[in-house]
Order: sequence, then C-alpha cells, then structure tokens
Amino acid sequence: MALALESGELDLAFQIPAETLGRLRARGDLGTMTILGGYQYYVIPNTTRPPLDDVRVRRAIQAAMDPRVMVRAARGGEVSMGFFPPPYPFSLNEPYQHDATLAARLLDEAGWRPGADGIRSKDGKRLSFSLVSLSSWPDMLVYSPIVRSQLAKVGIEIVPRVVENFLAVAQPGDFDLLFRVTHGAPAGDPIFQLNDALRSTGSRNFGRYQSESLDRKLVELEAASALDERWALAREAQRMVRAEAPIIPLAVTPFHIGMSRRLRGYEIFGADYYILRDDLVVRD
Repeated sequence: MALALESGELDLAFQIPAETLGRLRARGDLGTMTILGGYQYYVIPNTTRPPLDDVRVRRAIQAAMDPRVMVRAARGGEVSMGFFPPPYPFSLNEPYQHDATLAARLLDEAGWRPGADGIRSKDGKRLSFSLVSLSSWPDMLVYSPIVRSQLAKVGIEIVPRVVENFLAVAQPGDFDLLFRVTHGAPAGDPIFQLNDALRSTGSRNFGRYQSESLDRKLVELEAASALDERWALAREAQRMVRAEAPIIPLAVTPFHIGMSRRLRGYEIFGADYYILRDDLVVRD
C-alpha cells in the first residue's frame, strides 16, 4: 500500500509499515499520521495444549514479555493495562507486571529446569512453543522477534510462524501461541468481547479457555443495568483474566496512515470501520 501511495495509485493507505513513514514524509506531495484506535494486540495461549494448560506457565509468559520494547520498536502505540484499551470507562488501567525474575520463579515452581543451552525442559521435553503471526499486520512481524528474545531469557524457546489466513489457524486451534488484534469494544460496551473471546462457549474463544468462575461473572455483567455496576463487573472480569492469563494484552494498536494532498484535512476515526464516510471528499 505504501508503494501504491507513492506511485499515485492510492490517495489513502491505511495501516502501512512504520519503516515507510520517513520515506513518505520526505516527499512534498504526501503526508502521514499515526493514531491510536480501539484495537489491541494480544497473545493467546492454546490452553488445551500442555504445558499451556498450566496457569503458572501462562503467567510466566505474561510476565516475561515486555510490551514497552515492542511499542518503541513499532514506533507507536501504548502498552496495554487491561483487556480493554483506554479511554473506555471500564478499562482496568492497572499496569501489568513485566518481570523476568517472576517469570523464572513461576517456571521453577512448575518444574521446568534450564538446560545447557538455557532452554528449560521437564521429563525430557523442551519448553518450546510456536508463535503465529498474521502477515497482513506489520507490527506483528516487529513484535515476534522481540517476544522470541524476551522469552528466551527465561528459558522458553519460541518458533515464529507467519500465516496469511488467521481464521484457518485460529478456529481449529492449530497453534501454541497466537497473535491476535481486535477491537476491544466495537459497540462501546465490555460484554461483547468478553463473551466472544473468553466465555467457555464463546465463538472466538480460540484458546479454548474454560472457567466457570469467569462465566458466572459474565452472566452478572450481562444482567447489570446500571453503568457503574457494569463497569465495576468488567474490571473484576479483567482482573480474573490477568490472574489466569488465557489472553495476554500487549499494546494498543497504532495505525500508520499515508495520504495524498487530495485528502488534506481529512480526519481519520480511531478504527478501520469508518474509513469511508459521508464527509470523505477528494479534491483535485
């Protein structure tokens, strides 16, 4: 898309790689902007695959990853502090603990011991996982080697895997760890995404997570009518997710956008749902 913008084939290129921004800005006939939307990047562990069925291993992965490094490398975004990005009123806004020492202690408790090459093993099996990235999301390809490096420091081997079709991998559970990017609350309310991604019967519960206690909390949230009560229940649900690590939020998604002069002054909304609107005007 960045190349098509440069050649004049496009007037607007939404979600271009960060490394193209400097080149585009150097041209006098093009402009760029970077915005934050309602999307977040997550890592989903497949909780049906041992040892990812052990909460200590999932929490170790959560603690070992430091999204601050990823955000700097992607030249945009914000570190996630909950299942929902700010500024939703039901966002948790409580920083995750990114601590390699904690990660190592959790793995020790789970019986995984470092080998001669630094990678941990247990009962003759190496602590090794595939990490699936989607080729059409540039930031995932930036994050993947960082995750690999950070997890290697605590004795976890990561084998990167890039795919073109997300659902072909996600729906059958053909992964160990899976990058996902999605809008946290497309309807402005917390229940949809929690039900969809984390309820035991959720249609996009790709990690196959099962939790009776979280299911009960989501039933409470569904029934609550007062906004203050809904927001409080949503925060409680997010704390439960943090403690169990069935989904690990990483970063609020940056959108890098290139525009021609003909779209000068056009304001981009914070999601790709609304690129084309009734106020979009192209001027020659």
